[in-house]
Amino acid sequence: MQLNKLKIKSVTALKSTKVHDLTVKDAQHYISENGVINHNTGPEYAASIVLMLNKAQLKDGAEKVGIIVTAKPSKNRFAKPTPIKFHLDFSKGMNPYVGLEQYATWDICGITRGSIEKGVKVPKSTARGWICNHLDEVVSNAEFFTDKVFTREVLEKIDAHIQPIFNYNADAGGLDIEEMLENSID
Repeated sequence: MQLNKLKIKSVTALKSTKVHDLTVKDAQHYISENGVINHNTGPEYAASIVLMLNKAQLKDGAEKVGIIVTAKPSKNRFAKPTPIKFHLDFSKGMNPYVGLEQYATWDICGITRGSIEKGVKVPKSTARGWICNHLDEVVSNAEFFTDKVFTREVLEKIDAHIQPIFNYNADAGGLDIEEMLENSID
């Protein structure tokens, strides 16, 4: 074996199997009985989804009331690896609507920050309330992340908008796979 090229610091025979544990600078490697070098990443290659999770504090004033989890896909075979955030409140659990505010826009589903003045809807990015076209009213932040605002119709509109953001197959709708296969054979 050409172990000198790996800059190996030590080799330890493991008692349980015929595998040697190699200590290599900045990495873990294993040489199996047949001489194949393994890099201790088998579970990552076998997994379809690998998520890296980070947490931050969710506060109400100075009091810690939960955590904000950021899920960043390291590997995802089923969807485009787009990071997402969700809140876990210690007393209420997870709110399924938190995070949807970034997709809830006037053009997509008729929801935006703003106010209604004399019957006229006035969008304003710094407003405290949310104009909901389907409710024909302004709701507060306390009411915003509820099923009152995120009705089935609103969720369907948001879903139609975000599918191309997350799905790999979004662009493949007009492709004829059979024709592509026939052309590649010719």
